Amino acid sequence: MSYINAIKRNNDVLVWERVDGKRKLVMHDAPYYFYTKDPAGEYTSMFGDKLTRHDFDTGKEFNDGRKRLSSYGSTELFESDIPIELKVLSSKYYEADLPVLHVTLFDIEVAYEILKYDDDHIIKIRKKNPISK
Repeated sequence: MSYINAIKRNNDVLVWERVDGKRKLVMHDAPYYFYTKDPAGEYTSMFGDKLTRHDFDTGKEFNDGRKRLSSYGSTELFESDIPIELKVLSSKYYEADLPVLHVTLFDIEVAYEILKYDDDHIIKIRKKNPISK
């Protein structure tokens, strides 16, 4: 199982996986959480600080919780700025197999009109006058 892409839609994270060469859409609940410093916390940061985890059901509750804790003077929010898609990918697909990429090229810089001429059509070419503007 490997993932191709992930996007957040409402309170879900949609992940496209490639399973046995076929693309499959998998939906995960969006993990709305962050950590704050707390001497009695059960988690530890990479700096050795004790942390408490705050979980939320919706993105609105998550953002309100961040604002509320920031207004109380708690500027030490951990993992509150990590995109929700990356939280899902890091927890579900951390050591997953790499996908076999299907690559295509799409050139958007060329606009042309296909013109069809008869076989006996003569195209007249004239030199551009270098003096004219």
